Amino acid sequence: MSGQWRKLGRLAIVATFALTAASCGSDDEDSGADTTASSTTAASSESTTEASTAVTTAAPSTEAGTDTSADAPSGETLRVVYIPKDTSNAYFNPILEGMQQEAAALNMEVTEVGPASAEASSQIEFIDAAIQQGVDAIAISPNDPETVVPSLKRAMDAGITVIAVNSDMNPEGRQIAILPVDFSKMSEFLLKLTTDVTGGSGDFAILSATVNAPDQSAWIEGVNEALDAGDAPGLKLVDTVFGDDDPDKSAAETEALLTSYPDLKAILAPTAAGLPAVAQVLSNSSQKGTVQVTGLALPNSMKAFVEDGTVTQFGLWDPKTEGIVAAHLIAGLIDGSIVAEAGSFDVPGLGTREINADTQIIADEFLVFNKDNIADFDF
Repeated sequence: MSGQWRKLGRLAIVATFALTAASCGSDDEDSGADTTASSTTAASSESTTEASTAVTTAAPSTEAGTDTSADAPSGETLRVVYIPKDTSNAYFNPILEGMQQEAAALNMEVTEVGPASAEASSQIEFIDAAIQQGVDAIAISPNDPETVVPSLKRAMDAGITVIAVNSDMNPEGRQIAILPVDFSKMSEFLLKLTTDVTGGSGDFAILSATVNAPDQSAWIEGVNEALDAGDAPGLKLVDTVFGDDDPDKSAAETEALLTSYPDLKAILAPTAAGLPAVAQVLSNSSQKGTVQVTGLALPNSMKAFVEDGTVTQFGLWDPKTEGIVAAHLIAGLIDGSIVAEAGSFDVPGLGTREINADTQIIADEFLVFNKDNIADFDF
């Protein structure tokens, strides 16, 4: 494995949320609990027995992005499959919504299939099914940077356009990757969130996802490096614990931190499943308002805690932007107006997006949510 890929894996692989997740995501209480994928839209639906999964076809809305009042392009409809890390994670829903929003204007049909849990190999059967169905494109939020690569190479060999969305992988498995933000700046962003809520001084702890989550591990390492370099001289990191993106375990770890560190000033949770659990514990604690809470999460999962004063600010980005960019990227790769090399292209309603030398696209900027703006977001 090249040194360049090691660097990419450290700085750019997410999940997501990203948060893992991606990583970076939270459990979706409304998601189906079965082992098949589903997405609900206002258009027609069909079933695919090859993937043993129910899928539905998207009709776009007219909220943002492409002007869907224009006639859709003529020609054969492009069939696009989106494979999220797992279908129980609400974080990936806006990505699908963004793709579906642009679908009609691009003469595109977008369906979602995927596993119910985010194991490294769990996406392979859905990739293989898409190959058998002869789809035009696969957009995938990979669970592992290497495991899915052989199947995706087979897809590209079959003439299928393949892009990564929300996190990157070994570049041999895709043509272009869309990252939600510039993850090389994530540690700086997290440290600034912590500095802002603490006033720049005091003890703080980190509650992360899993010990092996590549995204959070890289971000936490960056926070430690920044602290060692004196970038936040008044802050002291006293502990890093792991909630495994499980609300109950995250809550238990939060309670243990509050007991172990009576002078704790803040808890930083760069995981969209963990941060609401931390906030829930603090909202019912006598230390509410004394111990600050910040990190990364979906705004819908945090509105109640912002409104009751448990949380003053936290961050993320808008995953829907990734979906909008993905739809136009796929259309351009298929019609030849975009090539998988450094360059740029325009996304209606969003502006120009750059493809860097590593064939990655940064979809958008970091967002900070607080009492003044959180009602403006619905995801």
